[in-house]
Amino acid sequence: MNKRKKQLHTDTAKTTKDDSTVVVKKEKNWFEKITELKTKYSVKDILTFRGHEGIGYNASLYFGDKKIAFIINDASGGQSYIEEENIKAVKELALACENVGLVRWSVPGLGDIGLHYDIRLFIYDLVCNYDNKKRTKKKVSK
Repeated sequence: MNKRKKQLHTDTAKTTKDDSTVVVKKEKNWFEKITELKTKYSVKDILTFRGHEGIGYNASLYFGDKKIAFIINDASGGQSYIEEENIKAVKELALACENVGLVRWSVPGLGDIGLHYDIRLFIYDLVCNYDNKKRTKKKVSK
């Protein structure tokens, strides 16, 4: 039996001392977990506006082709409001976002910092990505 370690798609095969092979699942990092969620969820019908504490937005949150919530951020410095249309689907997304865990990155002068990921950060990320794509498309078409 071949004793060298084989790298599989998402699993790692390891050979033990007695030549038996054990497959160990590779844990996804936070970036891979968020990217996977972004393939399943999307935002549409976005309206952005300037408020007292920055940019606000209204958006519809979709799981595949099904609308599951309406999101309101009134730019008052508080949290976004989630009006669920499918409570089960929204709870599943909230749990999936919590399972992402601690998102870490390095900031010059501050060192490593981290942030617990949640559904509101995920939605904000989707809205920002949508808005950036829309602005880029508009500038490129000129």
